[in-house]
Amino acid sequence: MNWKVGLFRAWLSVATLWLFGVSYFAFAAFNEPAPFRGDYQYVIQSKAMTWNTDWSKPLYDIAYPPGQGRFPDEFAPIGEKYREGFDKTVTDGKTVSIEFSDLSKLYFPAELTKADQTYLTDLFWQQRWYRYWWKIAPWLAWAFYPPLAVLILGVGIGWVRGGFANKPAY
Repeated sequence: MNWKVGLFRAWLSVATLWLFGVSYFAFAAFNEPAPFRGDYQYVIQSKAMTWNTDWSKPLYDIAYPPGQGRFPDEFAPIGEKYREGFDKTVTDGKTVSIEFSDLSKLYFPAELTKADQTYLTDLFWQQRWYRYWWKIAPWLAWAFYPPLAVLILGVGIGWVRGGFANKPAY
């Protein structure tokens, strides 16, 4: 009886079933009209600490223009429960929202110049692959890390066990 081959085949069978299971749930999660949809807001970089900022001043007096801040421009996801509040600020004229072809939506202050608005929409669209990757990455981790960990653990146990085996003397 060959234990190594038998255990490897058992691992291969269980890993295949695991991949089918993860694929089923991933397919259910991504099988919607817009799987990469999301709402995001532009993160303003204030010139002073936020608790020392007079928010009644014009935006360009208290914050760096997009692309000229201390850090790279970024976009934060908006939770589902906050979307209604952001839509209200759009109707009030305080913010602008742009909807993209992947049905993601970007919110930013209406005080930004047209050039800065164009810059932010272009930057947001260029970064879409990065956002897509972070929606897919957890599913890939769930699909491949557990079977790989079990394989490494099994090989390690076999290697240690093999060290204690009696070798025939020739």
